[in-house]
Amino acid sequence: MTEKELKIKEIRKDYPYAKIIDYSQVNLNNDEVFLIKLDDLIKEKVEEINGIVLFYFDILSIIGLYNKKSFFLKAEYYIKKIENSFFINIKLQADINLDCDLCGNNFVYNFEFDTQEIHSKNNYLDFKDNQDIAYFYLNDDKIDIGRIILENFISNLPLKFTDNCNLKLNKL
Repeated sequence: MTEKELKIKEIRKDYPYAKIIDYSQVNLNNDEVFLIKLDDLIKEKVEEINGIVLFYFDILSIIGLYNKKSFFLKAEYYIKKIENSFFINIKLQADINLDCDLCGNNFVYNFEFDTQEIHSKNNYLDFKDNQDIAYFYLNDDKIDIGRIILENFISNLPLKFTDNCNLKLNKL
């Protein structure tokens, strides 16, 4: 068994029903990463759809993120139908082993990010009251929750990673 297979087996103990996706096998140029069909929400068979997706990132799998060890990005998603729109709430969490950009010391960066989006077949101007939520036009009965997760993770990583290192404290 490879190191990656052992890590995936280990994480399956904590999240037996989570969808696990190997980032090295994802091609962001493809149309789909991980689709969620909204049929049950549309037909009002369920009130919400929720779940967990875990992305496995190997060493140097994201250009510019020089992680020392492979890591998992945990994403909890919640999708609820509101009239003819779909409210999506996503919570992202990852512990990434990095080097401090200031002093070079190794530390664990705790990435946490929450986002809310509304995907609608209607004109998003109907929702303009709340400026904190992103609005997207939905042209299908499926949402690519995997793409939403990856785009939010990659675009919200900081440009510099620092720990409470001596160089940072001395400059204050």
